[in-house]
Amino acid sequence: MTNNIDNNTTEINYLTNNTPLKARHEVINKIIDKTNHTSYLEIGVENGFTFKRINLDDSNKVGVDPDPTYKEGNIILKTSDDFFIENKQVFDVIFIDGMHQVEYVYNDFFNALSCLSKNGSIIIDDVLPACEREQYKIPKKHFYSNGVLKYGEPWTGDVWKFIYFLFLHYNFDSTVYVFTNNYRGIIHICNVEEITIIPNISKNDIIKIINNYDFNTDYNKYLELIHNTCKIPI
Repeated sequence: MTNNIDNNTTEINYLTNNTPLKARHEVINKIIDKTNHTSYLEIGVENGFTFKRINLDDSNKVGVDPDPTYKEGNIILKTSDDFFIENKQVFDVIFIDGMHQVEYVYNDFFNALSCLSKNGSIIIDDVLPACEREQYKIPKKHFYSNGVLKYGEPWTGDVWKFIYFLFLHYNFDSTVYVFTNNYRGIIHICNVEEITIIPNISKNDIIKIINNYDFNTDYNKYLELIHNTCKIPI
């Protein structure tokens, strides 16, 4: 259960494989089958690996990405912020796998809540970095395509910090899926309810609080919350 990470850092108690499912789309399809959901939104399509494997008719799937390599079906070439400003549709399942930075995940999550059906599900990718380097805000190996940051190495970004913030300030049902010891994990969230929030504080100040979470001092606390709070995948 415990693996070493980068040199001169705290020992991290990584989560281990907890499901026979092998990929994101298998989890999403299982959720769709179990709940009879019929509409799907994917933020961050990239090469379409997950999007094209979702078991819904093309007319019931929407993908949003400003610079994808996969452009078949209903793919909207916009940033998620621009999409949500104009969106009028309600979705049963929303998969967030866009820019892997707190600032973007924050927007995507709360925008997703605003267009989620009553019993809908939000699924967020890259919640379990396999080492400290993977959760850097900007990956060491990266490049830009049409002004969009792309990564040239395994990179979860600091998505985990946002999930940690949710655990501390919101009440929700959740399940974390870890496909293999080195897979970056996804979380299934539903029934979200705010329980605590700091009054008279701006979004920018909240983002600063989230950015101040530290891998070496807070990540084990985050994993402990997952262990104690999340449901076991079935």
